[in-house]
Amino acid sequence: MKIRAKSCLLGVTALAVICAGLADADTITAAGLSATWQSWSSANLYSNPGQTPGTPYWNNSSGDGPKANIGWCLAGGGTCTLAAGVPGNLPYLGGSGGSSAPDLYFTASGNALVTLQVSSTDAKTSTNVSVFGYYLADSTGAPTGSVVQLFSSTDPAGKTATISFTPGQNYGFYTENIQGAGTPYATDYFFYMDSAYNSANGSMPADALQHFAIFQSGPSYFLGTVSADACQNGFLPQTSPCVLSSAFDYNDIVVQLGSVPEPASLGLLGGSLVLVGLFTRYRSRRSVS
Repeated sequence: MKIRAKSCLLGVTALAVICAGLADADTITAAGLSATWQSWSSANLYSNPGQTPGTPYWNNSSGDGPKANIGWCLAGGGTCTLAAGVPGNLPYLGGSGGSSAPDLYFTASGNALVTLQVSSTDAKTSTNVSVFGYYLADSTGAPTGSVVQLFSSTDPAGKTATISFTPGQNYGFYTENIQGAGTPYATDYFFYMDSAYNSANGSMPADALQHFAIFQSGPSYFLGTVSADACQNGFLPQTSPCVLSSAFDYNDIVVQLGSVPEPASLGLLGGSLVLVGLFTRYRSRRSVS
């Protein structure tokens, strides 16, 4: 299933959306699932009475506090705020009954220059590292093995830097999280938009859960992500695999994505990606090679 949105240029500094009424845009594909844009109500947002997963799939409790999952970030009225303000109750891409689309990827309408701007309110620890980037995908959306890191918040310039990149024809986004970095029991997790490829230490089994929630905002998208959460079993992967917490709040990194075609006179490649909110509770960030 492919979904096409109108394109627009996203103002980087003020996060203003300047729509150009363009016909071309990157498409998003939910492979192997009849996914559609689903509506949701603020009245059903989860307010942390416990750890029971909610509906839709991204509507769960949050270790950041009450009323802090991605729904509260978008709709307002909770403790989560975005630099982009309050986008509202944007439709999300999912299946019937609030289920996730496990295999997602983007197809570029042409060469695209994507711009990343960082806005962060982090709670850091010294033993966990998270990064955000993109990967190249084949015609089915499967990762080809080529990944490019875009952001690590322990880079001092990362708080305000603008980063531009040109993805391939098919691409997706990933988060990497190293639990227990610098310890003998460190576990390196990769979470992809194609969740079948989620991995731990390259071969250790990882969950096949969708760590990305995608919302449609007129001519652009919002992506909420779950970087790895703390282990339910007290983080003892040396004796048993890490079981991730059920607090999938999808507010760890929030990006806004749009695209514009290439103006022939300027040679400007289209696309804009703005990091509009970032919340981490168990993470320290640094560049990961």
